[in-house]
Amino acid sequence: MAAVVLIALLPWLTGEVSRCSSPRQAALADYLSSCQDGAGALRNRPNEPTVTPYFANYAALALLDTPRGPALARAQLNWYLSRLNGRDRYGLSNTVYDYRPDSRDPPGYDSADAYAATLLSLARTYVERTGDWAWARANQPKLVGVAGLLISLQDPDGLIRTGGPSVHRFLMDNAEDYRGLMDWAWLLRGLGHRQSAVEVEQGAARLAAAVDRILWEPASQAYLWVSPPWPPDPEEAQKYRPDWKRWYADTVAQVYPALFELPQPAGRAAAAYRHLGQAFPRWTQGEIPDTFPWLVAGLGALRSGDPGSARQVLHYAETAFPVGRGWSSRRWYSLEAASELRLRTTLETPAWNTAWRILDGSY
Repeated sequence: MAAVVLIALLPWLTGEVSRCSSPRQAALADYLSSCQDGAGALRNRPNEPTVTPYFANYAALALLDTPRGPALARAQLNWYLSRLNGRDRYGLSNTVYDYRPDSRDPPGYDSADAYAATLLSLARTYVERTGDWAWARANQPKLVGVAGLLISLQDPDGLIRTGGPSVHRFLMDNAEDYRGLMDWAWLLRGLGHRQSAVEVEQGAARLAAAVDRILWEPASQAYLWVSPPWPPDPEEAQKYRPDWKRWYADTVAQVYPALFELPQPAGRAAAAYRHLGQAFPRWTQGEIPDTFPWLVAGLGALRSGDPGSARQVLHYAETAFPVGRGWSSRRWYSLEAASELRLRTTLETPAWNTAWRILDGSY
């Protein structure tokens, strides 16, 4: 019966939904909007100049569900594409450095692959929501460059390496990379490049198969959080079995394949997700050994079929990080605000709220 009702709700779920339906959602949107600087970049925090493009892309994705979001997201996209490197200090092209005007350190970035993948996902979502194909056509050469960077980082076994200062292949990154490739393929089809889209989808399929073949460990029913550089050494790989005393990256990485809709065999998402509760029984109350609250794990819980825990994460966020005073904490920044806003947008709109109550039996 639940499945029947959910199917009946699908047209509503996929259609237009109310924006910022709660005061906290509106406050989160205002916080993220206030992060945008005069050049269009979404800063890590409203009163600081630093911009981490990876965080900024997620902030823009969250804002797309708000009334002012499309314009803010477009500005972030334009800022990113305006800063592409011809050739960076690591020998790569079409990367973007973190913007740190107060730093004396050499320019750099955390991960070339994840920056590129999230940019492509933001571009697809922006175009899908707004229908602004004129923007996509005008920026097609730069988008091709960003996608080309991501594709160039794929190793012969199918996994994608970080690029830049690291040559490892992280589970979290590869889940984001899969989504970025699929979103790029969507854009290519819309731009009339069907054969190119098919080739990109084939690369994404090789990545998904590699995650299944290389990073999944049947004995522990868990993912390795990282693979050694190509070509991998089997003995070296054993170092990367998850340490369940560590939240990041070992434990929280388990939800990333589900979070980014990477194809998995039936039951695997639930099996991998189960480790969060086993290793950290009170993770939804913020009891994790990490500086930051990792609200994105609430989205992982939702995608893994546990809306109850996702709601607990929202309650924790309200109490631990109240609007105003709580957001001055060094533990709070654009990615946490974006993660909470995306989770609330999903759970607090009437259609989704009803759908998840049906699925978890509380309706």
